[in-house]
Amino acid sequence: MLHRLYWGMAVFFALIFVSAALRAQTTSDMAAPGRVLIVYDSSNSMWGELSDKSRKYEAGRNALSTFLNTEFGARQIGFRAYGHRRKTDCRDSELVTPFSDAATAKASIEKAVTSILPTGKTPITYSLREGRKDFDSRAGDILLISDGIETCDIDPCTLMQEWQNSNVNIRVLVVGVGLTEIERSAMACIADVSGGKYFDADSADGFTEALNAASEAIDEPAGEPNPVDQGRGYALRIAAADDQGRSFIVIGQLLKASVGRVERFAKPAIQRSPHAPMAGIGLRPPPALRVIDPGYTLVDWRGLRGGR
Repeated sequence: MLHRLYWGMAVFFALIFVSAALRAQTTSDMAAPGRVLIVYDSSNSMWGELSDKSRKYEAGRNALSTFLNTEFGARQIGFRAYGHRRKTDCRDSELVTPFSDAATAKASIEKAVTSILPTGKTPITYSLREGRKDFDSRAGDILLISDGIETCDIDPCTLMQEWQNSNVNIRVLVVGVGLTEIERSAMACIADVSGGKYFDADSADGFTEALNAASEAIDEPAGEPNPVDQGRGYALRIAAADDQGRSFIVIGQLLKASVGRVERFAKPAIQRSPHAPMAGIGLRPPPALRVIDPGYTLVDWRGLRGGR
């Protein structure tokens, strides 16, 4: 009987000790400053020019150097790049600099940005998913720098809605580099839904100003996330060609799709070009248009119809 009493008391005090340790760990995690992960676009389009004729990747290199001189306090900084190694790889995303103190991270990031060159695609959604893993369940901010929209996977804005529904404590601040109005709207959605902010960069000076503004936003409390409009359609951009090999762009609205098929779509209108042979174009039901893999749309010319 006495033995059982001693055993029970030992278990009781052990549970108290474990509970206290867990509370201390939780308090420590909550008190710890958030992390900042830079997710950097090094896709092939970063060779392009901004409005002041500066190269995007060179302007980004200089702007990041200025950004890294910001006072981050006790925050840890990490750096992930995508599209920097392989031309057609939708999983080309690498944690180049794991989280470390700002001084240590700065040297590593500046070396990386100097050495990597624009190469491949724009796997934003995949990079954000991998970036979430980099945080190891910690809270913080992702600074996404991109000169284009997703080219591989589902809309990143949809992913942000999933994060909000799952109470993921990571917001995304977005710097859009030389974007069109449609691209800007798509990228701003990522920031809005996650509770972050969007910043525009259309010149070398604008790039630096955007990152400076982003550094200030990191110190601000997270904003209220704006849920994605479930009624919104998504742009469908198809590179098509006529029977003589002349190419043109078809713009339409993708209403509902899944890997393997397009279930609903709106009749698109053609974007005029010197080589466009038609005034309008329609799509028959699948298999005229099929989503064969995330980021890849297969168009069967025999399924297209139109008139001069």
